[in-house]
Amino acid sequence: MVKVRKRMMLICALLFCVLSIVPVSAAVSHVQDDALLFDEGEIQAIEEALQELEQDTGWEAYVFTTEDTSGRSTQRYGEYAFDACTDARSGVAFVVDMQNREIALVDFEEATEYLSDARIDDILDDAYGYASDGDYAQSVLSMIRGVGHYYEEGRVGANRLTLSDILIALGAAVAVGGIFYGVTVGKYRLHFDTYKYDYHKNNQMHLGVKSDSYLRQTVTHQHIERESSGGSSGKSGGGTTTHTGAGGRKTGGGSRKF
Repeated sequence: MVKVRKRMMLICALLFCVLSIVPVSAAVSHVQDDALLFDEGEIQAIEEALQELEQDTGWEAYVFTTEDTSGRSTQRYGEYAFDACTDARSGVAFVVDMQNREIALVDFEEATEYLSDARIDDILDDAYGYASDGDYAQSVLSMIRGVGHYYEEGRVGANRLTLSDILIALGAAVAVGGIFYGVTVGKYRLHFDTYKYDYHKNNQMHLGVKSDSYLRQTVTHQHIERESSGGSSGKSGGGTTTHTGAGGRKTGGGSRKF
């Protein structure tokens, strides 16, 4: 019994030595609050919201606050801050820029397929009021929820049929088919037993020759000037404006002063 106890103590001592030698890496925070805008509870709430968004989308998501963008625009700051944090291609960055009094949402690669310019404007519209009132945590949380909402909506321009849409369409088709069948049967029901179609008398085919005279054709050509896109798509038609950003990623986004 004494030998067993000594052996267990030796194993525990060895484990302690191993654990003390192997460095334990701390979890990387996805909230970099350089402007010190959030308290501990708010940081925890934002971290949880970011983790949920990452699990749902497969992207990476970060929040940055700053009082000094080093001469960059708010969006550009978020773009480079994201690139400094990760090698991931797809993701989103949420920025609260106290130097320029501006919030920004920056999206990368696959995220740009879900966040059109119009959708980003809607997200910023909802977050703007919180930032103006000084509630920066809620402003960020609002942007995170907005991105999650539009991810659920699907890619920009994709037509998605819900179960209710399918059931309504099937119901309408059955109803129209039933009405057509009922009208047709009711119309001819009285003739089923007494009426007989005379195929020999009524089955006639007349063949003739028809010719078309080609007169003339006039074609007008007009040259239409097109603007060079310069690597960006226009905002009209619910499109997404993107450029090649930091790390070579396809990058989009928007910002709003508060």
